[in-house]
Amino acid sequence: MGHLLGLFDQPFLGMRPTRQSTMLRYAEFNYVVDGKIAESTMFLDVLNLMAQVRAEALPPSTAATMVTPGPRTHDGLLYASQPESDGQKTLSLFLRMIERLLAEDVHTTNTDLSLDWTDDMIWWGPGGIGAPYTQGRYLEQHCVPFEEGLKWGDFFGHRTEFAEGHYGGFFGWPTFDVTSLGGYIGLAPKSEKKATMRVVDLYRREGDKIAENWNFIDHLHFLEQLGVDLIARQRLLTGLD
Repeated sequence: MGHLLGLFDQPFLGMRPTRQSTMLRYAEFNYVVDGKIAESTMFLDVLNLMAQVRAEALPPSTAATMVTPGPRTHDGLLYASQPESDGQKTLSLFLRMIERLLAEDVHTTNTDLSLDWTDDMIWWGPGGIGAPYTQGRYLEQHCVPFEEGLKWGDFFGHRTEFAEGHYGGFFGWPTFDVTSLGGYIGLAPKSEKKATMRVVDLYRREGDKIAENWNFIDHLHFLEQLGVDLIARQRLLTGLD
């Protein structure tokens, strides 16, 4: 997980070039067999890029949009083997959090958050939402808009779940489906259609709770299922290709 850095000098997906340094947020998973990569999955946060360059088709986010840093502890690259017990503890923690959330039909409360998250947690969310800091702002700026704008459907499980040391995560392709009640991220129309979401979550555990969460949602794919082609809308607004 990180950023691809470049100079934004040419139109891209209808966005106006800024001629400034620009970062494209990404998460990548590789499946290795006999020392070689057999499968690779990469998520690109295009909406975060759109927010950076103030693309006309993207409305303001509920939380702050910024370049996403690495862990506050600056130890996210693990060069040595970690104790298996640490990885098991990390994996059990975020799976417990997910199971609790699903058991409540995806209805998050302050009590839920206090059980699994540190008080000064930060959720590094995707473009369209942003990065709320602390439990209260996470509830206000992500959980409530998400749960009021979308009706939960079916959970399909994850393509992979893993943990090593204090870090872990998963991704789904797709992860679950929802029905749009209208208004989610300022773009999703009301619809009876079930739309799937592709999601990545990466976590840092601190003691017995989650301290940081890097989240990616393929919002372009989600919106396209609801008849919203955000890139086409951006190109229409600017006349750029």
